[in-house]
Amino acid sequence: MNKFNIILIMILFVSACKSKSKKNKQIENKPFKVENNVVIKNINFEDGDKLISNLDFIKSINNTCKRVRGVIDDNDIQRKDFNNRCKFYKISYNYNVFRGFEGQKQLFRKNNIRYSLGVANKNSDSDDYKFINLYSIKNGKKMDSLTIYSYQNYIEALVTKGTYFYIKNDKVFIYEFNEDEKGIHNNKWSEYKIEKDKFKLSKRNISF
Repeated sequence: MNKFNIILIMILFVSACKSKSKKNKQIENKPFKVENNVVIKNINFEDGDKLISNLDFIKSINNTCKRVRGVIDDNDIQRKDFNNRCKFYKISYNYNVFRGFEGQKQLFRKNNIRYSLGVANKNSDSDDYKFINLYSIKNGKKMDSLTIYSYQNYIEALVTKGTYFYIKNDKVFIYEFNEDEKGIHNNKWSEYKIEKDKFKLSKRNISF
């Protein structure tokens, strides 16, 4: 082997090592890892609309989301005014996608406990409904559950009940509301903390 070939092999070897090192560094910096072909988010996890965690914002919905006459009797100007001033419509996260949710979806893992979304085994007297739970799962066993999304539609009564969520690391915020002919009304707001495999209700919760 001549001197030129030896130098060429050394250059290729160094280049390959640098490429591998760079690739490993990029993987380490990503806020997730891949395990068994499943993406597991485990650093600064966040899902839902951040406004749900703001109690002042939630309180403002009751004051700004009242209709003048009613959803049927309001004219076009009144409907436009309602849509512009109602703070509820500042929520930008598309929670409607959960109405077609089926099966399970893994969100993140912490201390060997997996946290996944799944359809809850709940019934309703409404015409159309969906309940989604957040489950803590350890060694394949469900340890705890919390309903973080719901949709219930009462067609004849013109009433819709809902539950929205916001998750930030070890905190879960739950907002329950209903919409009827007169507007959108708050029912309940709660803050939970994830401790080991349990969802514990904090002192920051309020019923309206």
